[in-house]
Amino acid sequence: MARIVKPTGFFKKNYHYIVGGFWFLAGLISLILRESFIYYTYLPLGLGLIIYGYSIRKKTEESISWNNKGLFINDLANGKLSYPWEDIDTVFISNNHLTVKSGAANGIILDLLGYSEEDIHLLKAVVENTPQPQLPSFNL
Repeated sequence: MARIVKPTGFFKKNYHYIVGGFWFLAGLISLILRESFIYYTYLPLGLGLIIYGYSIRKKTEESISWNNKGLFINDLANGKLSYPWEDIDTVFISNNHLTVKSGAANGIILDLLGYSEEDIHLLKAVVENTPQPQLPSFNL
């Protein structure tokens, strides 16, 4: 399966570690300074965020992959989406966006900023070589 990957930024990839570390450190400081009991909840909250960040460490990658069955999009905002080639009505690639139209109310507009030019040209070549159904034209 061919795929192109968008590099993920440092803070986007390590957000849960940073925030969890901050909360854990705040809870540890409040424990040392013997602050109010309510601040002790920061320790398990911070530890929980660190564990959650570790559990989703491989899900912070944005990618577009394809094979002879369909187009597969892994986006942070939408999660994993799959579109079989038979169900795709139109695929349009501009300089900054990938638009996939599938069915009456299904599809996605994906931002391509961050992907390399070579990856975008490779994706364009795949889409151009994949037969797409012709939509009927109406004369009004």
